[in-house]
Amino acid sequence: MPHLSGLSLTKMIPRNIKVVFTTAYSEYAVESYELEAVDYLLKPISLERFSKTVSKLLQSGPTSAPDHAVLFIKSGSRLYQLALEELLYLEKDGNYMTYHLADRKIVARESVAEALAELPDYFVQVHKSFLVSMRRINFVDLDEIGLGTVRIPLGKAFRDVFLEKWALADK
Repeated sequence: MPHLSGLSLTKMIPRNIKVVFTTAYSEYAVESYELEAVDYLLKPISLERFSKTVSKLLQSGPTSAPDHAVLFIKSGSRLYQLALEELLYLEKDGNYMTYHLADRKIVARESVAEALAELPDYFVQVHKSFLVSMRRINFVDLDEIGLGTVRIPLGKAFRDVFLEKWALADK
């Protein structure tokens, strides 16, 4: 690009834009990761390497919702508005989903699939009955996740997918 490097351009665009560098120069790779680039591809780029990068982009899903985003939850005859950054985790119990916030709970009649469809990509299912915000996780252990003083079970069936998302997540 004349008059502007890819690194300079990346510093100017919003952080929620996903960037993949393609170049013949390896000496800028470290700086690209400091700018949170998804990947750094050295030319000539093999089809296998390119495919891995595309898979990484697709697995990371759409750009995360901004922190000030809100969610509307219907509980009984009431419609609640809650800020996504306040939401710690969701717990499924029968036909109901409990939205756990630091200071309150909201119960709604919905399925796990319905809840996930409304949540940004940093919420992930970790157990048949639990969805968590990866931004609120304090620790991950073999069979549990810590969210402050709360411990959430990490189901074996969900562990591998969760750990992969956790490793790639923009926490």
